[in-house]
Amino acid sequence: MKVLYNIDLFSAVRLGLLLLIFGITFSKIHAQQEGYNLRDIKNVDELFSKGYILNQISKTADWQLAHMPEKSWLASSNSFEKIEGNGWIRSAFYTGVMAAYNTTKNKKYLNNIYEWGNENNWKPAERPRHADDHCAIQTYVDIYLIDKDENKIKHAVSAFDIIAADPMLGSVVGWEKELNWNWCDALFMAPPAMVRLSVATGETKYLETMDLMYWDTYEYLFDKNEYLFYRDARFKPDADPLLLSENGSPIFWSRGNGWVLAGLARILEFMPDDFKNKNKYEKLFTGMSAKLITLQDDEGFWHSNLLDPVETPEPESSGTAFFCYGIAWGINNGYLDKTTYLPVVKKAWIALNKCLDENGQLHWVQLVGSAPAPVKYENSVEYATGAFILAGSEVIKLID
Repeated sequence: MKVLYNIDLFSAVRLGLLLLIFGITFSKIHAQQEGYNLRDIKNVDELFSKGYILNQISKTADWQLAHMPEKSWLASSNSFEKIEGNGWIRSAFYTGVMAAYNTTKNKKYLNNIYEWGNENNWKPAERPRHADDHCAIQTYVDIYLIDKDENKIKHAVSAFDIIAADPMLGSVVGWEKELNWNWCDALFMAPPAMVRLSVATGETKYLETMDLMYWDTYEYLFDKNEYLFYRDARFKPDADPLLLSENGSPIFWSRGNGWVLAGLARILEFMPDDFKNKNKYEKLFTGMSAKLITLQDDEGFWHSNLLDPVETPEPESSGTAFFCYGIAWGINNGYLDKTTYLPVVKKAWIALNKCLDENGQLHWVQLVGSAPAPVKYENSVEYATGAFILAGSEVIKLID
């Protein structure tokens, strides 16, 4: 394991100033949140027992598996749209089901993944270059690594062979969702799948192609001053019109950056130690983590608009779950200092459990979207359930 959490004096001073500024804001938000419908947890210590975490992982997975909707509300179209069995919404949830199996060892979750994969014929969704349609491949490869059945990955190989033959980088052919990764969510959907497939097949071309495309998107969407990703070109400083938060700050979306951080964890998990650019992913992961701890509120949440939490003061569980997962993974794998980051994870885990009802349903989930937006208690979408399970699967490893 590598320890990569050293920080220079300038960064430490800047971090302290950010914590002071946001601390004043977050104390106000904490007072507001007392009026929200959050579950009252009388014994916080209970949340950090292995038995409790195993129970919550199972309860949450079981509730979601019993409530698999056919449609989801899309803010972009202001309408309900069908949830495809191998589309990104369901596939993101199944990364959590895989984690539920790996953590609990309950074969009902493994059996459910097989049922889901068989229903999909182990195929990714239809668009050949669209990252969302490659998310299912992550779990397909995870299953292949268990049973070594080539049928699990043959369609994944076909899909990524097309991209490896001609990556169509945005900086070369122009930025377009159907061709390349021009939005930050894509960095969760496709790259971890490509790294997994490279390891599973021994074909380095998938890893090399992913690396080319990843850093192309990084140069396009990453703000090197804020150490966060713009969701897409609409929010970049050169956009016309320039979109800003109500407080005048740039707009950085919580779940968008959550996708990125969680995706980095899932890339690094499988990336060979001798890969030429692994240190770049490690530096990005630790740098984003250092920034994100300055943006967590007193209650443990990250708000939908990261730099203007007053604009979106409600609890938000999807971004919080992805950050909790990523940072906990970073501690467990030696990338993040436990003394600094464990309190952050604990606050996030407490906050997430306040969003769970007694049946295991996760509330306060921002609906499908592409920008910061208000959240309601009744909002619940399965990708956030998957993120919660991923978080639990790493938090449990932190229990002594």
